[in-house]
Amino acid sequence: MVGDVTAKGFGWIGWGRSFTAATHRGQRKNTFTFPGRLDRVGIRAVRITGGRARGIPLRVPARGPIRPATDLLRQGVFSSLGSWVEGTRVLDLFAGTGSYGLEAFSRGAVSIVFVERDRGAIDCLKANRIAVAKSLGRSISETSVVRSDALKWSPNGDWAFDLVFADPPFREMDTLAGPLLDHLARWPAIREGATLVLESPGRLEPSAPGWQFERRIGKGRDQPTCCIYRKVGSAIE
Repeated sequence: MVGDVTAKGFGWIGWGRSFTAATHRGQRKNTFTFPGRLDRVGIRAVRITGGRARGIPLRVPARGPIRPATDLLRQGVFSSLGSWVEGTRVLDLFAGTGSYGLEAFSRGAVSIVFVERDRGAIDCLKANRIAVAKSLGRSISETSVVRSDALKWSPNGDWAFDLVFADPPFREMDTLAGPLLDHLARWPAIREGATLVLESPGRLEPSAPGWQFERRIGKGRDQPTCCIYRKVGSAIE
């Protein structure tokens, strides 16, 4: 686990620009982007698109490999999932700044576990969950942040999940997709009948035993889309 970043540590420089934030120990500063309509690195505004925290802006790192899911794609995914999200226990893998998990939180998910290995992304994620939880009048204790490689991490025996989001590095999906689906199918913590939302290029339709492909959200051969799967059967031996 990584300690929380408190909101009072942030010093604003300007809308759609960079700002700095001290960590909870006050020993280090990180640079983030708080997107306006279009920030200086070309990432359009990232916001919660629905639920009680609708419109809350999400911070993203000003530099680095993090590529948050677009508002339009997330909105399509959650429109497809509908009211079923309410009451679910959610796992957000390759969480980045937490956009998928926090969207679910806004729409009534009861708990979220975020798994991310990038320190800058985690700092943004923790600031984002503070903002979303405050908007909802809920506690951040309903969420957990784990700093780990999603392909190496496994949930402990106390966790169970109904809804899983996975947004692996886009350029590595050709080699990552199959092993990732295999890895997830082996987890008893992901219950039978659970839904997996996997972001991938439109040209791919990853498959693996234990997962039934249901539908795709989005289009375009080389554009980000989301494949939705249902877990069938128990964990693979």
